[in-house]
Amino acid sequence: MEAEQNSTAILLPINLEAISKTEEVFTQAQVSVRDIHPVSFNLRQQLNIRLPRKDIQNIYSCITIGNSCVFTDYYNNQLTIYNTDGTDAHHISLSNKPLYITKVDSSTVAVSCTGKTILMINMCTGSVTSSIETSGRCYGIEYDENNLYVVTDKGINMMDLTGKFKRTIPVPSVNINDISVYRDKLVCLDNRSIYCCSLDGQLEWQFKNDQFQSLRRVTTDGEGNVYATDQWTNTIVVVFEHCNQYRDILTGLDGLDKPCGIHFDKKENFLLVSNAYVGKAFLFDIKKKLA
Repeated sequence: MEAEQNSTAILLPINLEAISKTEEVFTQAQVSVRDIHPVSFNLRQQLNIRLPRKDIQNIYSCITIGNSCVFTDYYNNQLTIYNTDGTDAHHISLSNKPLYITKVDSSTVAVSCTGKTILMINMCTGSVTSSIETSGRCYGIEYDENNLYVVTDKGINMMDLTGKFKRTIPVPSVNINDISVYRDKLVCLDNRSIYCCSLDGQLEWQFKNDQFQSLRRVTTDGEGNVYATDQWTNTIVVVFEHCNQYRDILTGLDGLDKPCGIHFDKKENFLLVSNAYVGKAFLFDIKKKLA
């Protein structure tokens, strides 16, 4: 049985550099809006992700680029690409195991990989155009305003597309695994909390709920709302802007089975979600309900 929703979210308005040295916190009411928020989520397309041979897979993350959905297949060292209507599946083989992925432009993605490597890949040709060696193991990655933001075991590194280091952004937790950048905000998460920070690392709010213990990936929409996958509960949770409301919007009843990858397409206004081990992904149209 799922745990009851805890109605408290923790807000920590403190300097991130001092987060491990202070316990001064204050709380704000966190309201579940399962039935009252004026947004609907409708399944547009289910994608059945097939392997080129019988094997296991681990879809680590996903994005959309143009009319394509791109998935990082960790175990099989490849990107798997489908059209948004589920047709024309093909693969790009890689020399490293791919982890996280972000769109750079209309034809280029950046992929963080094992081996402290970021690969720049041209999706039209299927070729690796360049690679960046990072100082530590790299995880979540996001491109925004000519900058790459990369989660490493040394913090969130900000660099240009050649790998030239600019600065390190302090992290609110030692276990940060994924990030999303929206306007002047950086949203990141560990297994149990979602954090919103300024781009200089100042923590603005933290969402924590005892129901969600295995948060995996995070994305943001065009209004600053935050979406995250939780693998143990087979749930997508959305935390509305400023962390004053949340809602678990999609569950196992919608086909989720150990969901991991998630990406909000701001241009087309749909949500892409991928299961980690069961080869299925889903496109959900998101619409505002009329008053």
